[in-house]
Amino acid sequence: ATVVANPAKIGKTVFGAATAILHPDGINNLPIDGYSAMVLMAHDYNTDLRHLRFALTTQANYIGLLGPKKRSNKMFDELGATMVVTKNDHKRIYAPAGLDIGANNPEEIALSIVAEIRSCFAGRKGMSLKLREGSIYSN
Repeated sequence: ATVVANPAKIGKTVFGAATAILHPDGINNLPIDGYSAMVLMAHDYNTDLRHLRFALTTQANYIGLLGPKKRSNKMFDELGATMVVTKNDHKRIYAPAGLDIGANNPEEIALSIVAEIRSCFAGRKGMSLKLREGSIYSN
């Protein structure tokens, strides 16, 4: 996982967990394709809006936004005033990011997001296997 963040503002655990840490100024140099997932949360609205605008120019299959729906909807309104956001773009955006598993702390929220990314890439809905009809391995 590549983390885009100001290295002075992130904790030591991120350095151990990330494959690479990239300063935000270098975001345009990321190799992003249809097998990429992006999760955005800079705790700064304008930074997240700028990163969302960038994310929509990529082929990333999953673009997750942390934070409340109200914040995301405000971003969508602002984006719509400055660029064309297609139905396909909206299909790639998951806001708020994560599956509804009752996550409360950072680790649980991360688990819900990783599970949602996996379900997105597998073309699944992320529901309980108990509710699935047929083989759990069939499409």
